Amino acid sequence: MRTPSCQTVDVSLAGPIVALLLLLALPAAAPAFGPVPAADIPQSSAVFTHADHADPVTHRSVVRPPLSTSPPPPSRPGNGLVERTVNPTGRAPGGLTVSIVRAPSTVDSGVDVTLTGTALGGDPPYTPEWSVGIGTLESGWSIQWTTPSVAGSLLVLFEVRDRANVVATTTATIHVVPGPFLELSGPGVLGDVGLPLLFTVNVSGGVGPFSVHWSSVNGPSNGSATVPVDGVYTGAVVPDSAGPVWVTGSVVDAWNRSSSGTAPVGRATAPPSLTPTSVPFAEVGYPTPVSVGVADGTPPFTWSVPAVAGVSDQSTSGGTLGADGIVAFSVTFDHGGNFSLPIQVVDAAGAVDATNVTVTVAGGLNVTVSLGSPMVAAGQPVDIVASIGGGLPPYAYRFALSDDEETSGNVSVAGPVRWVATPAASGYLTLRGSVTDGTGRTANVTVTLYVAPPSPGTVVSVPGADGSGPAAVAGAVAGVALALVGGFVVRRWWRWPLRRPSPTPPGQADRAVVRELLAEADDGMDRATLELLAEERQLSSAAVAAALTAWQCAGRVRVEEADDGREVVRWVSPSGGGAAVPASSPGPAPPEEAP
Repeated sequence: MRTPSCQTVDVSLAGPIVALLLLLALPAAAPAFGPVPAADIPQSSAVFTHADHADPVTHRSVVRPPLSTSPPPPSRPGNGLVERTVNPTGRAPGGLTVSIVRAPSTVDSGVDVTLTGTALGGDPPYTPEWSVGIGTLESGWSIQWTTPSVAGSLLVLFEVRDRANVVATTTATIHVVPGPFLELSGPGVLGDVGLPLLFTVNVSGGVGPFSVHWSSVNGPSNGSATVPVDGVYTGAVVPDSAGPVWVTGSVVDAWNRSSSGTAPVGRATAPPSLTPTSVPFAEVGYPTPVSVGVADGTPPFTWSVPAVAGVSDQSTSGGTLGADGIVAFSVTFDHGGNFSLPIQVVDAAGAVDATNVTVTVAGGLNVTVSLGSPMVAAGQPVDIVASIGGGLPPYAYRFALSDDEETSGNVSVAGPVRWVATPAASGYLTLRGSVTDGTGRTANVTVTLYVAPPSPGTVVSVPGADGSGPAAVAGAVAGVALALVGGFVVRRWWRWPLRRPSPTPPGQADRAVVRELLAEADDGMDRATLELLAEERQLSSAAVAAALTAWQCAGRVRVEEADDGREVVRWVSPSGGGAAVPASSPGPAPPEEAP
């Protein structure tokens, strides 16, 4: 019988040993395949850091929990991205935690954004996955995502699964808004060339801050501004020429989305201008109308005329004008000369224009009358000189005596106008004159003349036998002279017995002068003229008053008041046996002297 022998079986141990060594080496090599550290993720310099939820949702079972509905963290102005970090407080050692380190809180529709997440703890390796709304899951620590074209709010889910099949999730809310929109509009009113014309910039949609730029379509004026949020803002351009003003503009938001627009915002006009119209001739004491034309500018207009020395009256010192037109006012000057009236106008845009209106002021129209001889006798020629002054030439004049003599004519310059008149009869005559200048203004003058009877030897009208001939004229002159002498002698002889040798009583001579002055005035004489004529005969006003009082007491003079307020003195002819003496008379009436 064969005795069994012990045989050695060679089993190769190389394979199991290698496998064991690999299993032992895996934990040491695992961190090389772990999550992307937060420090290795590219960060933008414009990103602001905010604290994440205190306890991010962490799960250690393979069952996925529902999406978190916790509110999104606050955001700061910048590029619209929000960086999130993990707060490790209250986490078990070695526990798996996840966080979203980059996601925008607000974003324009239709733009590409980057979502980045990270994980700590747990049992690597990890499997990161993303889900936006009800979209498909995508893997990766950082993914590119295009926002939808419809505005709204979306919930972003980030989850990480480790090797132990433990899942941790976190969420963030992203608000999608329409892209920016720019609208330009203006009031459509007038504006002055060279002055700012304001318009409205309306920015809506998008994510701030916004960069806004604008410029004038038909000019070099432009501007820009950076605004933090959407809203209505004001821009301005300065037109450099008259005509419609158009503005074009653009806006760019934080996501580099832009919008542009062009719109008419108003109309430019030349600055206001003042043009003095023709100023009429001005005379001292007469209102002078002044008018100034206002053109261009932005209505309404405010105008003013400050006070000027030498102007005694001014209708107004200022006012308003609703549109282009005429500024009108009147001034009255108190002396002649050259005057400068300053006028200023301010339009609605604040533009100012000023000018001076030069006015040459002449003296007021006037006329005076003088006689070439102090004594005027019937049948003798007398020079009447009328002096015209002031006013605006040419002048039209007319002078007339109450005995139906008159003259008229025109002169082109101021100065004397001469007229030779020949009163046919003695007595009181009235000279009336009027002068009308180029403006239609009229000056009048009235003078009372006393025409004495013809002196002895004066030839009034002596026709010959055949109406002519020197012998007939000489005979007539001699006959007139003899008749005058004979009449004088007879009168003196006839009155001689009535004369008393005593001297003339005081006041009787004054009364005789008054009687003589009133004798030829059938319709009476105004008191002022009577005193003027009496003064020429060296008789004072007091003497005239005393004489009138004496004649009134005798009933020979009556003083009446005319319709124009003048006192008219009339001589009263005696009736019956003589003049009645009023009871209030201080004494007997003076002897009657026939007029």
